[in-house]
Amino acid sequence: MRNILFILLTCFISGVQSAIVTYSDANDSGISSSIVNPYEYRSTEYNNFVYDYGVHSAIHNGGHEFIYLSAEENFHNSDQEVASLDVSIINTNGVDKNTGDVSLVLSGGSPLLWNISLDDSVTLKHIFIFGLSPQSINLNGSPAEFISKQSATINDVGLFHSSVPVCGTSLPQDGYQATCTTDILVGINSSQELFPGISLQTNPGSNVNYLDDLVKTYTGGSLNLTNFNGVQSVDSYNIEISTTAVPLPAGWILFSSAMAFLVVRKGSFY
Repeated sequence: MRNILFILLTCFISGVQSAIVTYSDANDSGISSSIVNPYEYRSTEYNNFVYDYGVHSAIHNGGHEFIYLSAEENFHNSDQEVASLDVSIINTNGVDKNTGDVSLVLSGGSPLLWNISLDDSVTLKHIFIFGLSPQSINLNGSPAEFISKQSATINDVGLFHSSVPVCGTSLPQDGYQATCTTDILVGINSSQELFPGISLQTNPGSNVNYLDDLVKTYTGGSLNLTNFNGVQSVDSYNIEISTTAVPLPAGWILFSSAMAFLVVRKGSFY
């Protein structure tokens, strides 16, 4: 009975499918660097992948896509020069169907202006921002800078900049003494070589999780990463969202009808 209810609930979360993320740099375009969890939800392989990488299926978030984008630098900027990095979010279902909920994590090493454009039918909820240097946001032409405060709201989208100087461009992080320490940002632990023959744990017990701290501070809840993109140097990102929101109350009518059927069926067993 419990398994059947879980299957129904999984089906009820409409269109749970990983977003497609590609990027372009000075040499190439249309390259995917995404790390997603490819395994059956809650299988042993799935849980092991979560332990190693901290990446879940959107099912775990109730269909909410939580996408991580990183850039340690931009090819067209020098140290301390703010350069623009374009992020385009497209609803592949067309304009007549809103996407399911989408949130972003942005991680920059050098100062970057994240120039984000999205379709009106993309349901963008939150943007969580990390950087070794302060990051700036331009969302559909509306700017936000985080100089005197760490949060802002643009068109009902919450923007939250961490006060911790940290970034992450590889998962797990690339070396114990890496400039961008991804492991403590996303709350995973890995063994990294400090010297030849000597390795240390980057985040013993996965006790440090700056992303989860930031999410809880501003939303009161948790979100789990569903898509990680680690690129050291990048000019632009393109995100295609194919998940759709379940229309209510129609979705609940379908779900409650299935529940009622199961209750009747269970009664007939006795």
